[in-house]
Amino acid sequence: MNEKNVLRFNVVTDMEKERINKRIAAYAQAVCDKVKKEQEKKN
Repeated sequence: MNEKNVLRFNVVTDMEKERINKRIAAYAQAVCDKVKKEQEKKN
C-alpha cells in the first residue's frame, strides 16, 4: 500500500469514527432524556 492510499484510509476512518461518536452521543442523550422523564413521573 502506498502513502496516498494510507492517507485516504485514515480520512475515511476518521469520518466513520465521527459518525459513530455522533450516533453514540445521540443514543446516550435519548436514554438520558427517557430516564429524566421516568424520574419526573415518580416524583
